[in-house]
Amino acid sequence: MMRKHIIKAIIWKEWRELFRNKIIIFTVLLISVIFSVVLPLVFGIVLTLEPSHEELPIGGELSGYVTALEKLLAGIYIILLPLLLILVPVIASNTLAVYSFAGEKEKKTLESLLLIPASDFELLIAKILSVYIPTLAIGFASNLIYFVIVKLHIEATYGVFLLPHPLYLVTVFLLAPVLAFLVIEISVFISIIADNIRKAENLSGTVVLPIILMIIGTLSGMIILTLREVLIITIILIIVSISLIKLLENEFNREKLIISI
Repeated sequence: MMRKHIIKAIIWKEWRELFRNKIIIFTVLLISVIFSVVLPLVFGIVLTLEPSHEELPIGGELSGYVTALEKLLAGIYIILLPLLLILVPVIASNTLAVYSFAGEKEKKTLESLLLIPASDFELLIAKILSVYIPTLAIGFASNLIYFVIVKLHIEATYGVFLLPHPLYLVTVFLLAPVLAFLVIEISVFISIIADNIRKAENLSGTVVLPIILMIIGTLSGMIILTLREVLIITIILIIVSISLIKLLENEFNREKLIISI
């Protein structure tokens, strides 16, 4: 049985360390502002200055939008930008998680961490949650800002109802959190096996690649995401995540980590 007070203590310790690293905090906030504020406004300004009749491959999920402009707006603000918004919690979780153990190794504080009177699983869960909780907060805050911009500016400008849409809600409130948790698990594993932060960062960079490829595939029309497909992807990721946490529990061994210091 996990002891909540131990996990909370480790999480608070991790957060104190995290908020001292101004570079990481600035990087994560900058990414959030770009995807939730800058891009929605830029697309809106560009479409105002140069109206386009091009359409994005949006599929039958958004068949209620009739005109070319409506379809373009729906493709941008219900599919494209929400997919890019997924990158906010994903990149945040990836950036923060690689420091979980690799950072401790580099700062020579890993041994004191491993001597904390917590089980291996409690330590592992605390490390994951210390990244996942702020990642969720950043992701939800980014989506709230994005939602407000779309409602008050984009919809008001073009007179088209866009949000909330079921596909958007499932993407940002189901798929994104599950994907972020999975990325944290992978990044923590990389952080455990990596000798230093640079090596951990290089390895963890490949984690984001499949998501970027999915976005490119959606833009090119090779992949057309419907509500059903997003739900199926989310369920698959949940199953993978549960399997991975069990694998991490079996592989995580503090004695091996102490020897590797």
